[in-house]
Parts: sequence; structure tokens; C-alpha cells
Amino acid sequence: MNAVVGIDLADRKQMLVVTDHDSKVLARRTFRCKAWDLGSALDWAAERAEAKGFAG
Repeated sequence: MNAVVGIDLADRKQMLVVTDHDSKVLARRTFRCKAWDLGSALDWAAERAEAKGFAG
């Protein structure tokens, strides 16, 4: 089963939320970066999902 990552894109501040398939929030975090610099944010989201037992 996979987790879902929701991203609220803004100019310099991005908000990420990792949820399960029922929309239960597993983790959330704000990143201060441009939208095209989200590599580390997506790595963080993948780590949170894996820590909760999700495949990806």
C-alpha cells in the first residue's frame, strides 16, 4: 500500500503532508524553499511513509 503526499505550493514556503489512504495525517512539515527545490522535502516525505510501514 502507498502513502499520499499533499503539497501546498507557494513562492518561498511549501507545506507537505503525508497521509494514508483514508486521509489520516501521518506527518506534516513546512519547507522554506522554492517549488523546484523540493528534492529534500520529497525525500523527507518518503522516509516518513516508510517509517509508518508504507511501500512508497
